Amino acid sequence: IRKRIAQPFVDSVGSGTVVIPSVTISPLARVGVNVVIYSGSVVEHGSVIADHAWLSPGVILCGNVTIRPRAFLGAGAIVLPGVTIGEGARIGAGAVIHQDVPDGVTIYGRRSGM
Repeated sequence: IRKRIAQPFVDSVGSGTVVIPSVTISPLARVGVNVVIYSGSVVEHGSVIADHAWLSPGVILCGNVTIRPRAFLGAGAIVLPGVTIGEGARIGAGAVIHQDVPDGVTIYGRRSGM
């Protein structure tokens, strides 16, 4: 299912991106190509989601978060402000990420960090 993005977001969401209904994307956020964002997710101001990333249901990017290419965030994961999730990193369901995650690393648990 493809959802149309409101006019202010047209330039900030890449082609092939799928946004399921009930997603909130703030005006100053940018989303790359072929990204999937599932229902209940929130992408706050200044956040950048690179190409081919996957946000499961209920993911929250708190603001100024960077998601690198091919990263996967599990259901209900919360990424606190200013954090970068590395390329190909995997974040487990329900994790609260409070510091940067390097490329290719898997993180899980309630208060997760390196």
